[in-house]
Amino acid sequence: MKYTQLRLDCELAKKGRLYRVILAKSDIKLDELGAYLVFIFEGTMEHYFLYHTKTICYEAPDWIEDHLLFPTNIVNKDYTKHTLKELPDEFTFEYDTGEGWTFKCKKQKKSVEKISKKKVIVLEGAGMGIFEDNRQTFEAYMKGKLKKTFKKSQEELEDDE
Repeated sequence: MKYTQLRLDCELAKKGRLYRVILAKSDIKLDELGAYLVFIFEGTMEHYFLYHTKTICYEAPDWIEDHLLFPTNIVNKDYTKHTLKELPDEFTFEYDTGEGWTFKCKKQKKSVEKISKKKVIVLEGAGMGIFEDNRQTFEAYMKGKLKKTFKKSQEELEDDE
């Protein structure tokens, strides 16, 4: 089966602090890939996700008409009708656009041949992942203001202190 190797780096973190390297089926639909990416980064699918390039935004079909995040020169497309192989070598994946969980994505140009039934395979990564609705805690963690042993399950406790 042909896979595309992707590296996804969180823009909120220093390079190498929060990232994943994955293999994804080259023909995976963007809506399905997005669900995998949110899961891989430990999100809970409480918010929308989208992809964008300099000229195109791929997003949920029910959000296209209401989405005003990008300038009018951006073409909005339904991500249920497009696949990973249609994206350029570099693009952006966003989850919960209000919180700014933005990941710069880079495709490896050469496809990878692998015998597997999995649609997405995680090769490597670092960092806990997405902090749902609590970017301030994440930023404090990344700046070293929280102990290295801090766990996401302690978020609410840290907010109360």
